[in-house]
Amino acid sequence: MLLSTLCDENIVTTLKVNGWDDKKKDPKYLFDLVLSCIGRVTSEARSEVLAEFLSIKRASFDSMHAFLHHYTILRKRTITDAKFNIDDDLETNLLYNATKAHYPIDVKMWQ
Repeated sequence: MLLSTLCDENIVTTLKVNGWDDKKKDPKYLFDLVLSCIGRVTSEARSEVLAEFLSIKRASFDSMHAFLHHYTILRKRTITDAKFNIDDDLETNLLYNATKAHYPIDVKMWQ
């Protein structure tokens, strides 16, 4: 079953980048390499999702609707999928900071 996934170009590239020697026929070698690659990629992906969640800005989007749509997706990926615990107060501050430069008059009312 593991060998059947080797027709996917992304998987082959990831394995080669991580030192895969396709001449080795030992299934344990391939299995161990896949486990180590997936673990590393998963950690990197979690970090990238968190970094994007923490740095989102309203100014990067054409509308508040587009911003909130992307924020909602990021929130799900960060809190639900990547299993980060984000405190409600922290999330409120993140949203405040993400929008304050785009709505300076409204920010004065929030303070």
